[in-house]
Amino acid sequence: MKMSRMLRSILLFPLAIFMGVDGGDPPAGDPPSAADPPAADPPAGDPPAADPPAGDPDPDSPEEKAKAEADAKAADAAKLVGAPEAYTEFKVPKGAVMPDGFFEAYTPIVKDFNLSQEGAQALFDRLTTDLQPKMIAAQQEKWEGVKTAWAEATKVDKEIGGTAYDANVAIAQRALNTFATPELKQALSDYGMGNHPEMVRLMLRIGKAMREDSVIQPDGSGGDGDKAKLKSLYPTMDK
Repeated sequence: MKMSRMLRSILLFPLAIFMGVDGGDPPAGDPPSAADPPAADPPAGDPPAADPPAGDPDPDSPEEKAKAEADAKAADAAKLVGAPEAYTEFKVPKGAVMPDGFFEAYTPIVKDFNLSQEGAQALFDRLTTDLQPKMIAAQQEKWEGVKTAWAEATKVDKEIGGTAYDANVAIAQRALNTFATPELKQALSDYGMGNHPEMVRLMLRIGKAMREDSVIQPDGSGGDGDKAKLKSLYPTMDK
């Protein structure tokens, strides 16, 4: 048996060298057949383009800019919600005038809308810087319209206006200058009441009660007839 194995090794050794095998048992599997065609070479040409490696998106691309802007708006909006247990004092912009009791009415409203301190302050700023000036301008425009309407009504008043309008206004102005204090004149000017037909009517009647040759003084000095006329206009004059 040993002799047979030795003889077999001696016979196979030259064959192993010829086949390029470092001795030992041949590798498992069938040897390649001579009938098998050789492997085909890859076709000539450029190799297929490989997919670009994944990486960070381009922050300058329109899509990324739009996404960043949307994210920033969402973050800012998130800061405006979430009402606190109690709001701190709001900052009033310089020059803004708030009516009494404004914040007592404002605070429950912003709390109902679940606005944060920052959100409630932002809304208040918009009210005072954007809406309040427009509201004041609208009110002023309306008030100017009222004063203009008073002046027009005075011009067509049966007692004051018509062809005698200029003369009657002069009489009323003389009475006002005689009896009115500077403070009253200023108030009439500030509030436009000097154009009101009833104010002009009052001054006109006082002026007509005044005698051209004896100006009635505010203390009632003058003729008895003048004093009687003043008492009829001012029943509490002597009190």
